[in-house]
Amino acid sequence: MKQADRILSRLPHFYLGWDRRALMSQLIHSLAMALHHQQSYLLRIQKSHWVDTAYRSDLDELGKIFNLRRGTNELDDNFRERIKYALLNFKGGGTREAVIAQIIHYFKLLPNEVELVENPKKPQVQELVVGNGVKWKMGNRSIREEEDAELTMKLEPTGLGGVANPTISKLSKPDETIQYRGMFNPGETLVIKRGKAELDGKDVSDRLGSTPISMKISRKKADWHYHESTSPKIGYFDSASFDEGFVFHRDVPTIRLTFRWSAHVAATFQVKVPQAALERGGYTKGDLERLVNAIKAAGVKAEVQ
Repeated sequence: MKQADRILSRLPHFYLGWDRRALMSQLIHSLAMALHHQQSYLLRIQKSHWVDTAYRSDLDELGKIFNLRRGTNELDDNFRERIKYALLNFKGGGTREAVIAQIIHYFKLLPNEVELVENPKKPQVQELVVGNGVKWKMGNRSIREEEDAELTMKLEPTGLGGVANPTISKLSKPDETIQYRGMFNPGETLVIKRGKAELDGKDVSDRLGSTPISMKISRKKADWHYHESTSPKIGYFDSASFDEGFVFHRDVPTIRLTFRWSAHVAATFQVKVPQAALERGGYTKGDLERLVNAIKAAGVKAEVQ
């Protein structure tokens, strides 16, 4: 054993290290054997941290670093290649091309089985209850200007009766106004979309105001304003008027507004993979989610379908 020989060569001649029958020689060979086993164990530990030499459970632990899981009945060599591919491409993770390439390689998919949609369109809803003269801020939560929004109006049943000529406008652009001419009563539902209006399912587009109808919700938050013609006539015993009728009431009728539109959501992308394609390799949606979340850029939301 080379280790024992190297140790014995450093001892004085009278220790009889050169004689295998001597006590010192036997002791040194025993110590050298223990050191050899320890070095072998240390080498095995080192190899378990190297992709080229790790196997079985050690290779599985290396795969966890990149959220990779061994496929059903996947051999060490195949799993090792996927991990090495992750090492080569992980530095470029976050780009559209890197995400698609890694998904294809990790799950052994065909190029046409992976679809990545940037800034996907998602339905948005903003609901608020307003009274005459109320102002609010609203933006479309999108990366671009969105049109064709839908507005639903419902008068809250407060016992104050209906309102006349409910109108919604932008303070920054007074010419962009949405107005319904006539009385709007509690229990009725008015839906306005694309320049058309329906009252409880009946077409009442001819009652829309003469001003341009705009259902465009800007990307940047804008100031919106609601007003109608009934509440200004509500008296409070602090003024007099000749030949006009007043309703004396302290409350102001409120109306529920619901805006609906589709927005291209910022800092978001969707990954779409057929379920059968994942199951073919023994993987699940959870495996795909873990991989995508590991390689996406920080601050970006990823959705898996």
